[in-house]
Amino acid sequence: MQKKPITKTQFDLLILAARVNKRMQKGTKEKLMCAYTLLYHTACRIDEIRLFTREDLQTLSNKGELVLPKERTKSKRARIIRASDKGREEIAKIAGSFDGFKSAKGGDMSKASFKRLLNTHIQAVLGEHYSSHSFRAGAATRLCEKGLLKAAQIHLGHANAATTLIYQRLSEKDLQNALNSVY
Repeated sequence: MQKKPITKTQFDLLILAARVNKRMQKGTKEKLMCAYTLLYHTACRIDEIRLFTREDLQTLSNKGELVLPKERTKSKRARIIRASDKGREEIAKIAGSFDGFKSAKGGDMSKASFKRLLNTHIQAVLGEHYSSHSFRAGAATRLCEKGLLKAAQIHLGHANAATTLIYQRLSEKDLQNALNSVY
């Protein structure tokens, strides 16, 4: 089954759940809240944000975009990461204290460990139909719902619009409204 997209309400719930969890270590809370903020506001893949630096966040919050070199993307093509004005504000709040996503030993977290940390928490809070990829699905869905397929394609870094269309969801009500508008 395709993962469900994360909405603003679910993003807020994930942040709150991490913030108020008394059994979770402070460092883990901070990792989760930083990761959720970056995933929600940039539509990046988890492996793209996993290697972000403080300078990357400062560039993104100051300029509204960050050029991600090809070595740090899935497609092996450089891509521009963009954030909205609200996203820039939220990223600026975490940029100053951000020290990367580090393991207990101090090195960068592995992709598998980072993904496991995020998905375990996401599914504990939202359910099994959600994962870290649901942030990308949410960004694509929000843009596609506004009729901005090309914007969604660029924002997600897809070379082909057909890849972006996978995320487009159409409810029965939307289909009926579309049919009624043309017939």
